[in-house]
Amino acid sequence: MPKKTHRMPRLVHDDSCVDLHTLASLMHVDRKGAGPLRAPVESHEEALVKPCTIAFVAANPNGTGQLKLAEECRESQRELKLTPYRSDFAFEARWAVTVDELMRCLNELDPTVIHFAGHASARGLILEDDRGEPDPISPRAFARIISVAAPSTRLVIINSCAGLKHAQAVRGEVDAVVAMAGSITDAGARMFAARLYGALGNRKSVANAVAQGVARLIAAGLPDELVPRCLTRDGIDANRLVLTGPGRW
Repeated sequence: MPKKTHRMPRLVHDDSCVDLHTLASLMHVDRKGAGPLRAPVESHEEALVKPCTIAFVAANPNGTGQLKLAEECRESQRELKLTPYRSDFAFEARWAVTVDELMRCLNELDPTVIHFAGHASARGLILEDDRGEPDPISPRAFARIISVAAPSTRLVIINSCAGLKHAQAVRGEVDAVVAMAGSITDAGARMFAARLYGALGNRKSVANAVAQGVARLIAAGLPDELVPRCLTRDGIDANRLVLTGPGRW
């Protein structure tokens, strides 16, 4: 008589077969035998929270120094995508922004964060007109536009030289404004922005995100470390201001 052999039963699904030993190894049964281990999932409350939109608006009109704004955008997005809470944010970029385009963008996106990248002067943030020429927008006008077109905005980032006047005008409309108190190099602006978003994507406070950006400038040996400032609305503590997650405030 042929010798009897004992085989593990096989589970059949369509045309494929998996024996129980393989199935057990694939399921990664935990040590208590309570069933397969599962990856952590967001709480029901977190799953229902709409992502915070970041509106990255950039302008580099004719006749102004050429900035590497595309690199700033790309590096900021990259750092955000590498963070564990990247799904907290939706990143939207707009280029060659005019005053009308800025207002259309804010109406459409109703962003939590507005990031301006470009030039500023004593006359204001330099947007573009319909011909691509410089079209400065005053601090008062910038604050009013945010007030009426983006009432949900909590954080404004003005990543350009001499943006402090705009920050002072806007601080009454949003929780916090990050701006530069003087000149900042193109490389410094990119480094600062990338590290700031890296921190926000880890659910750090706005104050900590700014501090991490400054630390990156120090590590690079750049003189820009004294330039970034964080201004807040009255009654807001930037150390407690977290944009996303269970501890948001």
